[in-house]
Amino acid sequence: MKLLITATTTFFLTIAAAFLLLASSGIVSAQEKDDIPTTAINSGLFTTLVAGLSAADLVSTVSEPNGPYTVFAPTDAAFNRLPTGVLNCLLEPENVDTLSAILTYHVLDRQVLSTDLPEGTVSVPTLSQGEEIDIDLSSSSISSVIKLNDSATVVNPDILTTNGVIHVINQVLVPPSIDVAAFMSDICGIITETSSTLLVDIPNTAIDAGIFNTLVAALSAADLVDALSAPNGPYTVFAPTDDAFAALPEELVPCLLQSKNKDALTNILLYHVVNGQVLSTDLRNGLEVPTLLEGEFDLTVDLTNGVKINDSTVIKADILATNGVLHVINAVLVPPSIDVTAFLETCNSNMETLDESSSSTSSYVSSFLGVTTIISIISTGAIVSIVLCSDAKGCY
Repeated sequence: MKLLITATTTFFLTIAAAFLLLASSGIVSAQEKDDIPTTAINSGLFTTLVAGLSAADLVSTVSEPNGPYTVFAPTDAAFNRLPTGVLNCLLEPENVDTLSAILTYHVLDRQVLSTDLPEGTVSVPTLSQGEEIDIDLSSSSISSVIKLNDSATVVNPDILTTNGVIHVINQVLVPPSIDVAAFMSDICGIITETSSTLLVDIPNTAIDAGIFNTLVAALSAADLVDALSAPNGPYTVFAPTDDAFAALPEELVPCLLQSKNKDALTNILLYHVVNGQVLSTDLRNGLEVPTLLEGEFDLTVDLTNGVKINDSTVIKADILATNGVLHVINAVLVPPSIDVTAFLETCNSNMETLDESSSSTSSYVSSFLGVTTIISIISTGAIVSIVLCSDAKGCY
């Protein structure tokens, strides 16, 4: 069984501010590249990973002229999600073999770009004595998601270096040969923490899930990420999946993500949020639930055939977060005050001015998510000094 330790992914400045920051700092350059360790060091995002490579004497292994390699690189935030004391224990000299096994489990012995991956799941050997990781590429008309071992998500792919490529991931991977609980208790003397300590807040729970890419992009465009982040809350979010957004008319999502339609987008998103934590066990048939969108009709709960919220169906309930709960729904809820047909007419006239290649929901949201991921990494507190998404074909 492949073990992972959930990482928190901190995110989102505004897109405009991020681009101004990158441009004014002069740090976006598609021309200048360094090898893998230098790229990691210069980024400022992988301080813990670099320290681990040094402690395990692996820096020279992944340096030029060796390679090419593919490195799935956990951010500092990912390492910070490890149970207290584990990282320090791994960095002790007597545990160098375990540390080395974990780090090399993140490395492939060839360069694999996101565009090289087939649809579906493939098992690929790593430098950790050939132990394999499962790489899953799933695509919809909205976006593509790359997950490792069914849980870790590639939050930014295809950072090119002179001797390979780095894909940024939001969790630390552990090879199946390592018993994490035994290592913590027997070697580190740490009592295993309960799963509740691994919870993250609502936005991070959504991005970790990997099925809410459009919702995450929309929250960022509407400047609602901070509002739904800890310590705010608790909230209940009825969260539409990427497939739910894909079922909308093709022009609707790109139009909603335009800055001039921020109010309409905000209203739609707030119509999915309830103040307070409402678990599935708290629901009753016919219950009317007020949302954060004031002045609108309440959401109506129907339990006669499964769990329905208005016209949507809850397909997974009670995903707990540190500041509330998410219920996954299969359709986007639209407030009664928004006339979708009339809104689409304004969208159609505006979308005619867009380039044909960027007017589709898929390409528009995908490129938006690529920028959003850059912003999420910037907001961890370090200035990015590498091109996080230099090739539009590799942005997901």
